Amino acid sequence: VKNQGVAQLQYNLLPLDVFTYQENGTKYHIIVLPVMGHSIDDIKEIYKDNDKQFTLDEAKYITKQLLLATNELHQNNVMHTDIKFDNLLTNYYDADYRHFESWFNNSDFHEKYSGILLKLIPEDYEQQNKDKRKKIKRKVRHRTIHELGAQMKIMIADYYRQKECDEDTSDENTQNINVMDLHIKMIDYSNAILMEDVKEDDEYQIRAFRAPENIMGYLPDGKNEVWAVGCFLWKLLTNDYIFEPELVGSSDRRDREQLWNMYNYLGPMDVNYTMDCPRSYELFEDTGKVKGYKKTHREYIDQMLKESRPDLTEKEILETCNYINHLWNYKAKHRYSVLEALEDPYLMT
Repeated sequence: VKNQGVAQLQYNLLPLDVFTYQENGTKYHIIVLPVMGHSIDDIKEIYKDNDKQFTLDEAKYITKQLLLATNELHQNNVMHTDIKFDNLLTNYYDADYRHFESWFNNSDFHEKYSGILLKLIPEDYEQQNKDKRKKIKRKVRHRTIHELGAQMKIMIADYYRQKECDEDTSDENTQNINVMDLHIKMIDYSNAILMEDVKEDDEYQIRAFRAPENIMGYLPDGKNEVWAVGCFLWKLLTNDYIFEPELVGSSDRRDREQLWNMYNYLGPMDVNYTMDCPRSYELFEDTGKVKGYKKTHREYIDQMLKESRPDLTEKEILETCNYINHLWNYKAKHRYSVLEALEDPYLMT
């Protein structure tokens, strides 16, 4: 997170350390998190390999953890801007990771660091004055880290070369994942931004999760992240990026196709909303239709969900679609807030 004080994030982070780093005149506030295991995307792929899908309760649980983390950020006036499966890590570690962790912990890197440090400290260090010792210590630490890093690269490369010769353990325990017991942390704050620094013409979230107001040039107010959570939940359940356009052609063409996809699945927007948006000339006809798309192929998300998830009951499909519709209201002022999304009884499992 650039140019701001580090938010005291109490939920879902528990940082090991925070510090400030400055480079080329830009100040960075660094949050150091514990080493985490597989991401939600990794677990999705493990499920796929075993012909499984996230259950409805698992999807609700993951979505709730995402909302809790997002709410904490919003309470601290920060927007994440990059919600996706890769950015939710868990405490699920496969056999490969556990083997590497054991090797790493037994490699005595702390001892190696101390040995290099002692070797590089000059013999007359104690005879120097305080300022001189401070300068020497800073220089020696920098050289020590550089030398240790070079040694670690060689050792890790040797580790993986040896591993290729050993029996593969990557499939061990991959079917024993209890999603409902996972600790889930949101990571990657490189694109996070203070709410007051949000701009109308900047793009937030990955293309498939981008809210209509952000495409249309309205100023996002944080509820664009609620839209992204709806897209996230939909993908958890269906493995589909529902609104994503073909990633070809100009940015304007992709924006229009993405809006047209929204029309197909959610119906048309209010004409006044389309005509009043800063990019109305680029995106819409005077009638409110998306430019270049005369007709929509209306589909309904409840029917799509039924086809994608025949294991869900009619009641579960209805409740899921009702909930998602609160997250996918075109107008942000009528859309659920993060807190409202959290407090909806739908997320109870």
